[in-house]
Amino acid sequence: MLSDAATLLRELFPPRLQSRVLLVGGSVRDSLSGLPIRDIDLISDIPEKTLLSMHFRRVEGKTTDPILFKSDPVFGKIEITLLRKDQQLEDDLRRRDFRCNAVVMSLDGSITDPLGGVQDIHQRLLSPCGAASLSHDPLRIFRAFRFASEGWEIGTELEAMISSGYWDEALGKIPVERFTREMIKALGGSSPELFFACMLKFGVGRCYLPELFMMQEIPAGPPAYHGDDTLLSHSLATLQRMAVMNGDTIARLAAFFHDIGKLSTSPELLPRHIGHDMAGVEMARQLAIRLRLTSVQRNALMAASRLHMTGARWVQLRDTTKLKLVEHARKAGIAAFLPQLVAADHGKAYELAGWETLLQVASYPATSLGIDAAQLESMNDPDRSALIAQLRLKLFRQLALRQEI
Repeated sequence: MLSDAATLLRELFPPRLQSRVLLVGGSVRDSLSGLPIRDIDLISDIPEKTLLSMHFRRVEGKTTDPILFKSDPVFGKIEITLLRKDQQLEDDLRRRDFRCNAVVMSLDGSITDPLGGVQDIHQRLLSPCGAASLSHDPLRIFRAFRFASEGWEIGTELEAMISSGYWDEALGKIPVERFTREMIKALGGSSPELFFACMLKFGVGRCYLPELFMMQEIPAGPPAYHGDDTLLSHSLATLQRMAVMNGDTIARLAAFFHDIGKLSTSPELLPRHIGHDMAGVEMARQLAIRLRLTSVQRNALMAASRLHMTGARWVQLRDTTKLKLVEHARKAGIAAFLPQLVAADHGKAYELAGWETLLQVASYPATSLGIDAAQLESMNDPDRSALIAQLRLKLFRQLALRQEI
Protein backbone atom coordinates (compact mmCIF):
# COMPACT_ATOMS: atom_id res chain seq x y z
CA MET A 1 0.00 0.00 0.00
CA LEU A 2 1.12 3.55 -0.73
CA SER A 3 0.39 4.62 2.84
CA ASP A 4 2.80 1.94 4.08
CA ALA A 5 5.45 3.16 1.65
CA ALA A 6 4.96 6.76 2.79
CA THR A 7 5.26 5.66 6.41
CA LEU A 8 8.52 3.86 5.62
CA LEU A 9 9.91 6.92 3.84
CA ARG A 10 8.96 9.24 6.72
CA GLU A 11 10.88 6.93 9.03
CA LEU A 12 13.80 6.79 6.62
CA PHE A 13 14.10 10.52 5.94
CA PRO A 14 14.19 13.13 8.73
CA PRO A 15 11.38 15.75 8.69
CA ARG A 16 13.65 18.44 7.23
CA LEU A 17 14.20 16.32 4.10
CA GLN A 18 10.75 14.82 3.57
CA SER A 19 9.48 17.64 1.33
CA ARG A 20 12.45 17.00 -0.97
CA VAL A 21 11.48 13.37 -1.59
CA LEU A 22 8.92 12.53 -4.30
CA LEU A 23 7.55 9.15 -5.35
CA VAL A 24 7.57 8.51 -9.09
CA GLY A 25 7.37 5.74 -11.65
CA GLY A 26 6.13 2.26 -10.87
CA SER A 27 5.27 2.93 -7.22
CA VAL A 28 2.83 5.71 -8.16
CA ARG A 29 1.56 3.86 -11.25
CA ASP A 30 0.85 0.69 -9.29
CA SER A 31 -0.76 2.60 -6.44
CA LEU A 32 -3.14 4.46 -8.79
CA SER A 33 -3.90 1.14 -10.51
CA GLY A 34 -4.89 -0.45 -7.19
CA LEU A 35 -1.91 -2.82 -7.25
CA PRO A 36 0.56 -3.54 -4.45
CA ILE A 37 3.81 -1.57 -4.60
CA ARG A 38 6.79 -3.78 -5.37
CA ASP A 39 9.67 -1.29 -5.56
CA ILE A 40 9.94 2.37 -4.59
CA ASP A 41 11.22 4.89 -7.13
CA LEU A 42 12.02 8.40 -5.92
CA ILE A 43 13.14 11.78 -7.25
CA SER A 44 15.08 14.06 -4.94
CA ASP A 45 17.41 17.04 -4.89
CA ILE A 46 18.96 15.94 -1.59
CA PRO A 47 22.77 16.09 -1.92
CA GLU A 48 24.33 12.76 -2.76
CA LYS A 49 26.70 13.07 0.18
CA THR A 50 23.72 13.21 2.54
CA LEU A 51 22.12 10.12 0.98
CA LEU A 52 25.37 8.18 1.17
CA SER A 53 25.52 8.99 4.87
CA MET A 54 22.03 7.42 5.15
CA HIS A 55 23.47 4.17 3.75
CA PHE A 56 22.25 4.59 0.20
CA ARG A 57 24.66 3.19 -2.37
CA ARG A 58 25.55 4.77 -5.69
CA VAL A 59 25.02 2.46 -8.67
CA GLU A 60 26.48 3.41 -12.04
CA GLY A 61 24.64 2.13 -15.11
CA LYS A 62 26.52 1.40 -18.35
CA THR A 63 23.78 2.97 -20.46
CA THR A 64 21.52 4.54 -17.83
CA ASP A 65 21.85 7.42 -15.37
CA PRO A 66 23.35 6.65 -11.95
CA ILE A 67 20.96 6.02 -9.07
CA LEU A 68 21.15 5.86 -5.29
CA PHE A 69 20.03 2.45 -4.11
CA LYS A 70 18.90 0.80 -0.89
CA SER A 71 17.12 -2.48 -0.10
CA ASP A 72 14.05 -2.88 2.10
CA PRO A 73 12.78 -6.27 3.33
CA VAL A 74 9.13 -5.33 2.59
CA PHE A 75 9.24 -3.20 -0.56
CA GLY A 76 12.41 -4.49 -2.14
CA LYS A 77 14.43 -1.81 -3.94
CA ILE A 78 14.38 1.87 -3.06
CA GLU A 79 15.95 3.83 -5.91
CA ILE A 80 16.55 7.59 -6.03
CA THR A 81 17.18 9.59 -9.17
CA LEU A 82 18.88 12.86 -8.31
CA LEU A 83 17.77 16.16 -9.80
CA ARG A 84 20.69 18.24 -10.97
CA LYS A 85 21.02 21.74 -9.55
CA ASP A 86 19.95 23.35 -12.82
CA GLN A 87 17.20 20.82 -13.56
CA GLN A 88 13.47 21.36 -13.04
CA LEU A 89 11.13 18.53 -12.06
CA GLU A 90 9.24 18.65 -15.36
CA ASP A 91 12.50 18.38 -17.27
CA ASP A 92 13.27 15.15 -15.43
CA LEU A 93 9.80 13.78 -16.14
CA ARG A 94 10.10 14.50 -19.86
CA ARG A 95 13.27 12.41 -19.98
CA ARG A 96 11.40 9.37 -18.68
CA ASP A 97 9.95 6.58 -20.81
CA PHE A 98 6.14 6.71 -20.64
CA ARG A 99 3.67 9.21 -19.25
CA CYS A 100 2.22 6.58 -16.92
CA ASN A 101 5.65 6.53 -15.24
CA ALA A 102 5.97 10.31 -15.08
CA VAL A 103 3.44 11.00 -12.33
CA VAL A 104 4.86 12.36 -9.09
CA MET A 105 3.45 12.05 -5.59
CA SER A 106 4.66 13.73 -2.42
CA LEU A 107 4.73 11.91 0.92
CA ASP A 108 1.47 13.62 1.88
CA GLY A 109 -0.27 12.18 -1.21
CA SER A 110 -0.31 15.29 -3.42
CA ILE A 111 -0.11 14.50 -7.15
CA THR A 112 1.94 16.36 -9.75
CA ASP A 113 1.09 15.32 -13.31
CA PRO A 114 2.33 17.79 -15.95
CA LEU A 115 2.27 15.24 -18.80
CA GLY A 116 -1.17 13.70 -18.26
CA GLY A 117 0.06 10.36 -17.00
CA VAL A 118 -2.85 9.76 -14.62
CA GLN A 119 -5.28 9.48 -17.52
CA ASP A 120 -2.93 7.02 -19.26
CA ILE A 121 -2.79 4.93 -16.10
CA HIS A 122 -6.58 4.73 -15.92
CA GLN A 123 -6.71 3.81 -19.63
CA ARG A 124 -3.68 1.46 -19.35
CA LEU A 125 -2.16 3.30 -22.28
CA LEU A 126 1.51 3.73 -23.14
CA SER A 127 2.49 7.15 -24.51
CA PRO A 128 6.03 8.58 -24.79
CA CYS A 129 7.05 11.43 -22.52
CA GLY A 130 8.74 13.30 -25.35
CA ALA A 131 10.11 13.12 -28.86
CA ALA A 132 13.41 11.69 -27.61
CA SER A 133 11.92 9.08 -25.27
CA LEU A 134 13.16 6.13 -27.32
CA SER A 135 16.34 7.61 -28.78
CA HIS A 136 17.46 8.45 -25.24
CA ASP A 137 17.21 4.74 -24.39
CA PRO A 138 16.05 2.36 -27.17
CA LEU A 139 15.69 -0.47 -24.67
CA ARG A 140 12.45 1.24 -23.66
CA ILE A 141 10.93 -0.37 -26.74
CA PHE A 142 11.15 -3.75 -25.02
CA ARG A 143 9.82 -2.24 -21.83
CA ALA A 144 6.76 -1.22 -23.85
CA PHE A 145 6.46 -4.77 -25.18
CA ARG A 146 6.72 -6.07 -21.62
CA PHE A 147 3.91 -3.73 -20.55
CA ALA A 148 1.86 -5.07 -23.48
CA SER A 149 2.27 -8.58 -22.04
CA GLU A 150 0.71 -7.22 -18.85
CA GLY A 151 -2.35 -5.82 -20.59
CA TRP A 152 -1.25 -2.28 -21.53
CA GLU A 153 -1.99 -0.81 -24.96
CA ILE A 154 0.78 0.72 -27.05
CA GLY A 155 -0.69 4.10 -28.04
CA THR A 156 -0.63 5.45 -31.59
CA GLU A 157 2.06 8.01 -30.78
CA LEU A 158 4.40 5.41 -29.32
CA GLU A 159 3.59 2.95 -32.08
CA ALA A 160 4.53 5.51 -34.73
CA MET A 161 7.75 6.30 -32.87
CA ILE A 162 8.78 2.63 -32.73
CA SER A 163 7.92 2.12 -36.40
CA SER A 164 9.76 5.21 -37.58
CA GLY A 165 13.29 4.12 -36.80
CA TYR A 166 15.84 1.40 -37.46
CA TRP A 167 16.78 0.43 -33.94
CA ASP A 168 19.01 -2.63 -34.13
CA GLU A 169 22.25 -0.69 -34.56
CA ALA A 170 21.59 1.34 -31.41
CA LEU A 171 20.28 -1.71 -29.54
CA GLY A 172 23.44 -3.63 -30.42
CA LYS A 173 25.40 -1.22 -28.23
CA ILE A 174 23.22 -1.93 -25.19
CA PRO A 175 24.14 -4.86 -22.90
CA VAL A 176 22.06 -7.92 -23.72
CA GLU A 177 21.31 -8.37 -20.01
CA ARG A 178 18.89 -5.44 -20.17
CA PHE A 179 16.94 -7.09 -22.98
CA THR A 180 16.90 -10.40 -21.13
CA ARG A 181 15.63 -8.70 -17.98
CA GLU A 182 12.65 -7.29 -19.87
CA MET A 183 11.98 -10.62 -21.60
CA ILE A 184 11.96 -12.56 -18.33
CA LYS A 185 9.67 -9.98 -16.71
CA ALA A 186 7.34 -10.22 -19.72
CA LEU A 187 7.20 -13.98 -19.29
CA GLY A 188 5.56 -13.32 -15.93
CA GLY A 189 2.77 -11.30 -17.55
CA SER A 190 -0.80 -12.40 -18.16
CA SER A 191 -0.16 -12.70 -21.92
CA PRO A 192 3.59 -13.35 -22.28
CA GLU A 193 3.30 -14.30 -25.95
CA LEU A 194 2.56 -10.65 -26.76
CA PHE A 195 6.14 -9.66 -25.96
CA PHE A 196 7.44 -11.78 -28.83
CA ALA A 197 4.49 -10.88 -31.06
CA CYS A 198 5.35 -7.20 -30.63
CA MET A 199 8.97 -7.82 -31.54
CA LEU A 200 7.80 -9.37 -34.79
CA LYS A 201 5.14 -6.77 -35.50
CA PHE A 202 7.64 -3.91 -35.28
CA GLY A 203 10.65 -5.88 -36.56
CA VAL A 204 12.73 -5.00 -33.51
CA GLY A 205 15.23 -7.15 -31.64
CA ARG A 206 16.81 -9.36 -34.29
CA CYS A 207 20.20 -8.44 -32.82
CA TYR A 208 19.19 -10.11 -29.54
CA LEU A 209 16.90 -12.93 -30.65
CA PRO A 210 17.42 -13.89 -34.33
CA GLU A 211 15.80 -17.28 -33.64
CA LEU A 212 12.43 -15.58 -33.16
CA PHE A 213 12.49 -14.15 -36.68
CA MET A 214 13.72 -17.43 -38.18
CA MET A 215 10.72 -19.25 -36.69
CA GLN A 216 8.40 -17.49 -39.15
CA GLU A 217 9.90 -19.36 -42.09
CA ILE A 218 9.90 -22.91 -40.65
CA PRO A 219 6.89 -25.29 -40.68
CA ALA A 220 6.08 -26.67 -37.25
CA GLY A 221 5.93 -30.18 -38.65
CA PRO A 222 4.02 -32.42 -41.06
CA PRO A 223 0.52 -31.07 -41.83
CA ALA A 224 -1.05 -34.25 -40.44
CA TYR A 225 0.12 -33.19 -36.97
CA HIS A 226 0.53 -29.43 -37.17
CA GLY A 227 -1.70 -28.25 -40.00
CA ASP A 228 -0.42 -25.02 -41.49
CA ASP A 229 1.31 -23.89 -38.29
CA THR A 230 4.76 -22.40 -38.52
CA LEU A 231 7.30 -22.99 -35.80
CA LEU A 232 6.51 -19.45 -34.66
CA SER A 233 2.74 -19.88 -34.38
CA HIS A 234 3.19 -23.24 -32.64
CA SER A 235 5.71 -21.82 -30.15
CA LEU A 236 3.50 -18.83 -29.36
CA ALA A 237 0.49 -21.11 -28.84
CA THR A 238 2.52 -23.44 -26.60
CA LEU A 239 3.63 -20.49 -24.50
CA GLN A 240 0.06 -19.19 -24.28
CA ARG A 241 -1.22 -22.58 -23.10
CA MET A 242 1.61 -22.94 -20.58
CA ALA A 243 0.84 -19.47 -19.21
CA VAL A 244 -2.67 -20.66 -18.33
CA MET A 245 -1.28 -23.63 -16.41
CA ASN A 246 1.86 -22.26 -14.79
CA GLY A 247 3.01 -18.81 -13.67
CA ASP A 248 6.67 -19.75 -13.38
CA THR A 249 8.81 -17.77 -15.85
CA ILE A 250 11.22 -20.68 -16.33
CA ALA A 251 8.37 -23.02 -17.30
CA ARG A 252 7.13 -20.41 -19.77
CA LEU A 253 10.61 -19.80 -21.16
CA ALA A 254 11.05 -23.54 -21.73
CA ALA A 255 7.61 -23.74 -23.36
CA PHE A 256 8.44 -21.07 -25.93
CA PHE A 257 11.86 -22.46 -26.87
CA HIS A 258 11.16 -26.20 -26.48
CA ASP A 259 11.30 -26.76 -30.26
CA ILE A 260 14.32 -24.55 -30.94
CA GLY A 261 16.10 -27.55 -32.45
CA LYS A 262 13.73 -27.42 -35.44
CA LEU A 263 15.65 -24.38 -36.65
CA SER A 264 18.58 -26.69 -37.47
CA THR A 265 16.57 -28.94 -39.84
CA SER A 266 17.96 -29.04 -43.37
CA PRO A 267 15.49 -27.48 -45.86
CA GLU A 268 15.30 -30.67 -47.94
CA LEU A 269 13.96 -32.60 -44.91
CA LEU A 270 11.11 -30.19 -44.15
CA PRO A 271 8.40 -30.39 -42.94
CA ARG A 272 9.79 -33.29 -40.87
CA HIS A 273 12.18 -32.52 -38.02
CA ILE A 274 14.03 -35.73 -37.25
CA GLY A 275 16.17 -35.50 -34.11
CA HIS A 276 15.22 -31.92 -33.35
CA ASP A 277 15.00 -32.70 -29.64
CA MET A 278 18.69 -33.57 -29.36
CA ALA A 279 19.74 -30.88 -31.85
CA GLY A 280 17.94 -28.36 -29.67
CA VAL A 281 20.14 -29.08 -26.65
CA GLU A 282 23.16 -27.30 -28.12
CA MET A 283 21.05 -24.55 -29.67
CA ALA A 284 19.39 -23.94 -26.30
CA ARG A 285 22.80 -23.80 -24.64
CA GLN A 286 24.10 -21.25 -27.16
CA LEU A 287 20.93 -19.16 -26.79
CA ALA A 288 21.30 -19.16 -23.01
CA ILE A 289 24.94 -18.09 -23.22
CA ARG A 290 24.18 -15.27 -25.63
CA LEU A 291 21.26 -13.95 -23.55
CA ARG A 292 23.25 -14.31 -20.31
CA LEU A 293 20.60 -16.55 -18.78
CA THR A 294 21.19 -18.07 -15.37
CA SER A 295 22.43 -21.64 -15.07
CA VAL A 296 18.98 -22.69 -13.84
CA GLN A 297 17.31 -21.16 -16.91
CA ARG A 298 19.94 -22.64 -19.22
CA ASN A 299 19.57 -26.14 -17.81
CA ALA A 300 15.79 -25.93 -18.06
CA LEU A 301 15.93 -24.89 -21.73
CA MET A 302 18.34 -27.67 -22.62
CA ALA A 303 16.39 -30.32 -20.73
CA ALA A 304 13.02 -29.21 -22.11
CA SER A 305 14.37 -29.53 -25.65
CA ARG A 306 15.83 -32.94 -24.97
CA LEU A 307 13.01 -34.52 -22.96
CA HIS A 308 9.70 -33.20 -24.29
CA MET A 309 9.52 -35.71 -27.14
CA THR A 310 10.14 -38.63 -24.80
CA GLY A 311 7.39 -37.31 -22.54
CA ALA A 312 5.03 -37.20 -25.51
CA ARG A 313 5.49 -40.98 -25.94
CA TRP A 314 4.71 -41.63 -22.26
CA VAL A 315 2.06 -44.32 -22.77
CA GLN A 316 4.44 -46.29 -24.97
CA LEU A 317 7.40 -46.17 -22.59
CA ARG A 318 8.57 -48.99 -20.40
CA ASP A 319 8.65 -48.33 -16.68
CA THR A 320 12.46 -48.25 -16.72
CA THR A 321 12.43 -45.49 -19.37
CA LYS A 322 9.78 -43.56 -17.45
CA LEU A 323 11.93 -43.66 -14.34
CA LYS A 324 14.99 -42.45 -16.27
CA LEU A 325 12.94 -39.62 -17.77
CA VAL A 326 11.75 -38.51 -14.33
CA GLU A 327 15.28 -38.67 -12.94
CA HIS A 328 16.67 -36.59 -15.80
CA ALA A 329 13.86 -34.03 -15.46
CA ARG A 330 14.40 -33.84 -11.72
CA LYS A 331 18.14 -33.34 -12.09
CA ALA A 332 17.57 -30.55 -14.64
CA GLY A 333 14.98 -28.83 -12.47
CA ILE A 334 12.01 -29.25 -14.84
CA ALA A 335 10.21 -32.17 -13.21
CA ALA A 336 7.55 -29.84 -11.78
CA PHE A 337 6.41 -28.66 -15.19
CA LEU A 338 7.46 -31.22 -17.82
CA PRO A 339 3.99 -32.85 -17.87
CA GLN A 340 2.48 -29.40 -18.43
CA LEU A 341 4.96 -28.74 -21.23
CA VAL A 342 3.92 -31.95 -22.97
CA ALA A 343 0.25 -30.95 -22.65
CA ALA A 344 0.92 -27.39 -23.86
CA ASP A 345 2.91 -28.74 -26.81
CA HIS A 346 0.03 -31.00 -27.88
CA GLY A 347 -2.67 -28.43 -27.22
CA LYS A 348 -4.82 -30.81 -25.24
CA ALA A 349 -5.00 -32.64 -21.93
CA TYR A 350 -2.11 -35.07 -21.87
CA GLU A 351 -1.67 -36.87 -18.58
CA LEU A 352 1.59 -38.58 -17.68
CA ALA A 353 0.00 -41.21 -15.46
CA GLY A 354 2.22 -42.16 -12.53
CA TRP A 355 4.49 -39.12 -12.89
CA GLU A 356 4.06 -37.91 -9.32
CA THR A 357 4.60 -41.40 -7.93
CA LEU A 358 7.78 -41.83 -9.95
CA LEU A 359 8.92 -38.40 -8.84
CA GLN A 360 8.38 -39.43 -5.24
CA VAL A 361 10.29 -42.69 -5.74
CA ALA A 362 13.16 -40.90 -7.52
CA SER A 363 13.59 -38.58 -4.55
CA TYR A 364 14.19 -41.42 -2.08
CA PRO A 365 17.83 -41.71 -1.00
CA ALA A 366 19.42 -45.09 -1.59
CA THR A 367 19.48 -45.94 2.10
CA SER A 368 15.67 -45.59 2.19
CA LEU A 369 15.37 -48.37 -0.38
CA GLY A 370 16.68 -51.01 1.99
CA ILE A 371 20.31 -50.99 0.87
CA ASP A 372 22.98 -51.19 3.53
CA ALA A 373 25.32 -48.16 3.49
CA ALA A 374 28.39 -50.39 3.72
CA GLN A 375 27.16 -52.43 0.75
CA LEU A 376 26.73 -49.28 -1.29
CA GLU A 377 30.23 -48.12 -0.40
CA SER A 378 31.77 -51.40 -1.57
CA MET A 379 30.12 -51.32 -5.03
CA ASN A 380 31.48 -49.66 -8.16
CA ASP A 381 29.48 -46.81 -9.68
CA PRO A 382 27.72 -48.74 -12.51
CA ASP A 383 26.64 -51.58 -10.20
CA ARG A 384 25.51 -49.14 -7.53
CA SER A 385 23.42 -47.15 -10.01
CA ALA A 386 21.89 -50.31 -11.47
CA LEU A 387 20.90 -51.63 -8.04
CA ILE A 388 19.34 -48.32 -6.99
CA ALA A 389 17.37 -48.11 -10.24
CA GLN A 390 16.18 -51.71 -9.82
CA LEU A 391 14.92 -51.08 -6.31
CA ARG A 392 13.26 -47.80 -7.24
CA LEU A 393 11.49 -49.52 -10.11
CA LYS A 394 10.31 -52.28 -7.80
CA LEU A 395 8.98 -49.71 -5.31
CA PHE A 396 7.20 -47.80 -8.09
CA ARG A 397 5.42 -50.93 -9.29
CA GLN A 398 4.30 -51.73 -5.78
CA LEU A 399 2.92 -48.20 -5.31
CA ALA A 400 1.38 -48.20 -8.78
CA LEU A 401 -0.43 -51.43 -8.05
CA ARG A 402 -1.93 -49.95 -4.89
CA GLN A 403 -2.91 -46.74 -6.66
CA GLU A 404 -4.12 -48.57 -9.80
CA ILE A 405 -1.89 -46.48 -12.08
